[in-house]
Amino acid sequence: MSAEIIGPFPDRRLVVDGWQVPLLQATEVDGGRISFVLDNRMGLEIEAKDFDKIAHFLADTVAVALGLPCHPRGDDLSREEQQRWWALLPHTSLAPSRVKEITGITSESDDQLEEGAR
Repeated sequence: MSAEIIGPFPDRRLVVDGWQVPLLQATEVDGGRISFVLDNRMGLEIEAKDFDKIAHFLADTVAVALGLPCHPRGDDLSREEQQRWWALLPHTSLAPSRVKEITGITSESDDQLEEGAR
């Protein structure tokens, strides 16, 4: 099981076990803490050491609140199961989306900025 914060986006998307958690953003804040924001309305700040455990709990909580049995786990959902699960949602825009792989890209200008700062 793994939980990640991916970006850069205007908001930070929370990905748990390869699936983006709908309605939930997570951001690293100063002091080794993580801030979760639900539906751009309610927030929670936790210690970074608790991130993985809390991220999984919140992902399952959001899924259950939307009518799903739990948050998807890795590649466990077949196409038929996925369609059956998504049919339970109040709106298809609330479906978790699959995130296969995230890679970081550094441009030359970023490298030059770092060298200039030294």
